[in-house]
Amino acid sequence: MKITDEFTVSVSIEQAWRVLTDLEGIAPCMPGTQLTGHDCDTYRGKVRIKLGPVISDFAGTARLAAPGTPRPRSPPDCGRTGTRPS
Repeated sequence: MKITDEFTVSVSIEQAWRVLTDLEGIAPCMPGTQLTGHDCDTYRGKVRIKLGPVISDFAGTARLAAPGTPRPRSPPDCGRTGTRPS
């Protein structure tokens, strides 16, 4: 399945980039997401996803290589691990 969507944001690229790279500010907007810590430019977090009766917990890290530079087509360097579904 492929889901695609597109929308226009009425702010500058710089302003949007500042908001999207503020992981501590944006994490509460994503249900099931929790930041567990950070060091300099590396953030650690967890997410819980529930799909019907299946609940999966994931943990991972994200490193923002150049958080002040608007490069919207360059994804963050991410690592992730999963835990057993419950």
